[in-house]
Amino acid sequence: MARHGYLETALHLCFPHKNLTVRTFAREGFRIGDEVAEHGPEKLDVQLANFGPDLVLVCVGANESFGGPGGATAFGQVLRERCRRWGLPRPGRRDGARIELLAPLALPQRFSGAPDKAVSRARLRAYAEQMRSCEGARPDCRFMDLAEAFDAFSLELADEVTRDGLRLNRRGHWLLARLLAGEWHLNVSIPVEAADRELLDPPASERLRQLVRRKEVDWNASGRRTGELARGWDQALWSFSKPAPASLWAVEPDSMEPCPEASQSLGMPLPSEFGLENRLGPVEAEQAVRCEVGIEARLWAAESAFTLWNPVSLRFDNEGRAWVGCAPPGRDPCLVRLEDLDRDHRADRQVVAVCGPLQPDGFVPGQGGVFVATAQGVTWYEDRDGNGRADHSEFVIGGPGSRLGLSWGPCGGIWFRMGDPAGADPSAGLTETLWGPVEERRGGLFRWNPAIGRIEECVGPHIRAWGEIRFDPWGEPMISVGSAEMPVGLDRVGHWTQAWPPLRRTGGAAGVSGPWSVLQGPAWRREWQGGCVRAERDASEGWQLRVSVPEWSGSTCLWLRQALPMLQTADPNFAPVAMEIGPDGALYVLEACGRGMRLQAGSYGRIWRIVEARWPPSWGPPAHEPEAMALTQRLLQGEAEGTGGIRLALRQFPAGEVFACLTSLLQGMEPEDANRSRLLLETLRLHQAFGVPNLELLERLSGAPNPALRHAAANALGEWNPPGPDGARILQRLIEDENPRVRSAAVWCARRIGGDQAASIISLARHQRMDEDFRKVLQASESQLGTAGQSPPSLLAQAAGASTAELVAGDLTVAGALALIARDGVETPALTRAAALLAERAGLSPERWIVERLADHGNPDALLANLEALIALSEGWEIYQSSPALESALASADRPRVRRAVYAALAVGAAESGTFAELVARVRGQGDTEMTVLLEGCAPVREHPKLRALLPGLLRAELGRSETPAAVDCVRVRLSAPGAETLHFAELEVGFQGSEIARGRPVRQSIAPDARSWWGMLGKNGVNGVTEWQEELPVRGPLPGAEAVRGVKIARDANGRDPFWEVDLPEGQRVESLTYHPGETLGEPQPLRFELIDRHGDAVWSTIRHTRNEAPVDLRVAVSGERLRAALGLATSLGERFRRTLEQEARNSIRLEDRFDALRALHRLGGEVPPLRMRMVDLQFDAEGIHPETLSVAAGTAVEFSLTNGMDRELRLGLFEDAPGIGVPILTLPTLPAREGARTSFTVPEKPGIYLLRAITNPAAAVDAIRLRLQILPPQK
Repeated sequence: MARHGYLETALHLCFPHKNLTVRTFAREGFRIGDEVAEHGPEKLDVQLANFGPDLVLVCVGANESFGGPGGATAFGQVLRERCRRWGLPRPGRRDGARIELLAPLALPQRFSGAPDKAVSRARLRAYAEQMRSCEGARPDCRFMDLAEAFDAFSLELADEVTRDGLRLNRRGHWLLARLLAGEWHLNVSIPVEAADRELLDPPASERLRQLVRRKEVDWNASGRRTGELARGWDQALWSFSKPAPASLWAVEPDSMEPCPEASQSLGMPLPSEFGLENRLGPVEAEQAVRCEVGIEARLWAAESAFTLWNPVSLRFDNEGRAWVGCAPPGRDPCLVRLEDLDRDHRADRQVVAVCGPLQPDGFVPGQGGVFVATAQGVTWYEDRDGNGRADHSEFVIGGPGSRLGLSWGPCGGIWFRMGDPAGADPSAGLTETLWGPVEERRGGLFRWNPAIGRIEECVGPHIRAWGEIRFDPWGEPMISVGSAEMPVGLDRVGHWTQAWPPLRRTGGAAGVSGPWSVLQGPAWRREWQGGCVRAERDASEGWQLRVSVPEWSGSTCLWLRQALPMLQTADPNFAPVAMEIGPDGALYVLEACGRGMRLQAGSYGRIWRIVEARWPPSWGPPAHEPEAMALTQRLLQGEAEGTGGIRLALRQFPAGEVFACLTSLLQGMEPEDANRSRLLLETLRLHQAFGVPNLELLERLSGAPNPALRHAAANALGEWNPPGPDGARILQRLIEDENPRVRSAAVWCARRIGGDQAASIISLARHQRMDEDFRKVLQASESQLGTAGQSPPSLLAQAAGASTAELVAGDLTVAGALALIARDGVETPALTRAAALLAERAGLSPERWIVERLADHGNPDALLANLEALIALSEGWEIYQSSPALESALASADRPRVRRAVYAALAVGAAESGTFAELVARVRGQGDTEMTVLLEGCAPVREHPKLRALLPGLLRAELGRSETPAAVDCVRVRLSAPGAETLHFAELEVGFQGSEIARGRPVRQSIAPDARSWWGMLGKNGVNGVTEWQEELPVRGPLPGAEAVRGVKIARDANGRDPFWEVDLPEGQRVESLTYHPGETLGEPQPLRFELIDRHGDAVWSTIRHTRNEAPVDLRVAVSGERLRAALGLATSLGERFRRTLEQEARNSIRLEDRFDALRALHRLGGEVPPLRMRMVDLQFDAEGIHPETLSVAAGTAVEFSLTNGMDRELRLGLFEDAPGIGVPILTLPTLPAREGARTSFTVPEKPGIYLLRAITNPAAAVDAIRLRLQILPPQK
């Protein structure tokens, strides 16, 4: 209602002197039934209460209606309760707010594939009736149904009122606001007579509407918080000279919103003024590039002719023009379009097409304009006057968020990845579609169909997904993923096949990874087709472009050869930011020269064109139909890596010519021809590439003898959503298929299409197919009909605990299950069983295939996740016996946790099969002496009933402890209490024995403390009446050698997740002893975890002891006779010396926290507590000033303040109770003169509680700008 501002403009025109304040609180995808406090009605209740409205217009029911007819009753109950709350009177007012309920509209849908309009209308009508029932619940609540009037009035308009059947465009909002104004009996003339139009001023009303739209944009951008910005726009609207109200309705608006044309002057300095060191000009930069034989690199656009400031991304449209997203410093981002007019492979013209608050790395040209992502959605810009600059825009995707990496997919949809939603509101990721609200979660990959507005989550949330979305020769999407903890890599995420290798290796002198792309098309040599070209920076050699070439087996990438060099540059300022394959097949590289050198000045862009010098290659670019036929025939004989280039070459032909060639070949083939299946499949892929559905082709595929073709037909039905009886007939045939994989894909297709027709098909199939697995699949499908479609990976990730049959239901390939297994947060045993079942259906040995596949993959993390999951299958040992690849992978795994997982899988499987002794002998023959401690550190092994008895005997007897490096063999705890004083320290001693320590790889071992709670025996007279006691804890297995220990770490919890102290040992030194003094014994026991760590930071020994809340700790580590001391808190002792130390710390410590700690300790010890003197310098009354601090003192304590007033006015302080509101000070301090030091003192109240010391000068402006929190403790008993 507020996107185009017509309703608010009409209110301001009808009530020019009322100074109306209008706010929008609902968000995209909002549902009245949501009870999440962060974005649901609970927060809306607070917002409306703070705003205090006189009139509330409620437009709900559309999103809620996707819950089905059964949810209408619950919707009505919730709405009635909300109306009661929203209509409550504000404090100080007698009357409450008036509630106006607007029934949802069924918008016209004029495209194929949309949900049935009659069904949608019936669903909306049921929810509208519930809204009507709220009208009698309150006397000031009124229901308005404009559906019939809107339908009748929209027929008078020449154009449509909606673009996608979901959101009203500019004309639709004008019409709806006009109907609402008439319903409210405002001064509206419908229609306006021609004689009266001359007396009106439509341009003035249009300027007022633009002010309203700008206010709404800023209101949403500021998080919808009432502040100075919103009030400033209100003032501008109130002071506007308003024309007659009928001016708004005098001129029928266009369907699109006009937008100001972008300025062609960026106002930036020339590159010569940039001031970079060692800057190379265009000619020198071309000379600095060294290409491999056969490669040619030239500058397509240089800074001498074009201005590309801070370039971010690069795209090409279907006319061969380059679009560059730029972010000039100090100006709005913009999209710059470059054209090569004379086709000499150099740019000739530059136009700033779009400029404004857009995301420069979130756009894609298409449909005669450009789709641009903003903070509030996606907008389509169009140039109507032909000058190359966008002058009209239309909102196409709603919902705040960062939609980045927009790219056209091979099936005709736009792919994008979702970043962080705007603001902290979780509802910012909700987007409305004709199939219901879709939650665009952070890090997910989504596909949007511009023809029908459907958005689907194709891949669940990634870990730090970034960069562009690319597609391999088989049409599967690829994207970069990475974080600070993992290498940046490429994931083939479309069907979850196998991940590509990392862009850079971890450890050592790792290079810096840059942009990447996929080489496809006839402009590149055959052996590079489908390869990944990426930019890497080496510390010694500079930036390089290298190509990783895949080996294909069907549609699966098995492994990548060593990266081949393409070119290298010696330019120190070269910084590639984007790569794109151009319409001519060449590789275009966008460079941000100077990035990282002077960020405050920005960077200027260049575009390089890289291509084969011998281009065109052997098969050449097709030019007419006979060559298209020749290329089509090659699809029958070509290898998989060649078909990708052939498909791209065929794209240069008109779709009609290509389809004519394919139809001719199919007609000339016999049904039993072996090549017919290949050609049918290739025909389907070409249809997907051109985005043209063909039901005749799907009919052929659904009747093909090859189940792979029938499966492809089922998937294609789900992609295209064909309407009518033909698509339903094909779907029903596939659901009745004898192949379970085809049936599952068909059910998934029906689930995505939805509607009564799909439900009846599934219901019919339920009675025809009686196998249990398929019935479960049908049940899961029926329960989700009518909701937004989900891709198989996302459904599988949500159903981590589901049964195997339900996991297999979503058309999941074996490799897809493996990729999901490797992801964090997913139940790995269930997914592994699903992968095993799918592999078995594919005719493979499930477990062996899984492990060998992962061993070939070489990813330690994936190997770890799956081998731990294989423990549940109890067949790890059989796989290991017959898998040389697994042995090789185990030998190359240098991470202890990977090796531990492997040994755990082997040990459990061998124990189940009774071949544990054979396993031990085999491992012993390999010379692996660390298996003992690795197995003992693995929980599944320790908990296994058979291994629990085998490990202490057979394993240690076979391996022998003599082969273990010299290690710690005892841990002693000594408690002492000198005299009759309370016990004040405990000593934990770790002794290393043996002078000659064998060097070996560090291992991990945890020792559980004895069950005896020694810290609970502390008493005034020592431990059990004695003043000194020593206990030796039992050691379960050998401990690491001293040479393996490289440091000591302490954590605050028993799991070691919260380390707060760590020290590294000098090179060549080793630990001799570890002494721990917990100090005084006051407060509750708290666990401390002590760890001896190796050079990798992994714990090789650990133990848990307890200390007290307020107890200072003294930890000493003796290293080769030299003592290192790390004081944690205050190193203290009891008695008078301890008290004097505390008093000195309380008076003179520089750190305020140390003085607080000392005062608390003195308070606990009892006796007189010295006055606290606190010095605070330059108190400032602003939001960036000193933050509140908490000071705990005893009641009756004298507190002295030395304050320096740094303001231009006098300073007054008061002591307030910590309660809501400002309140009245219980104590007022003397006035401090302006900019002069003054000293004052006061005695805190004797009543325990929490008080605030804060300013009382000018409380309306800065009452909470500076304050100090006082916690008054009870008096010492």
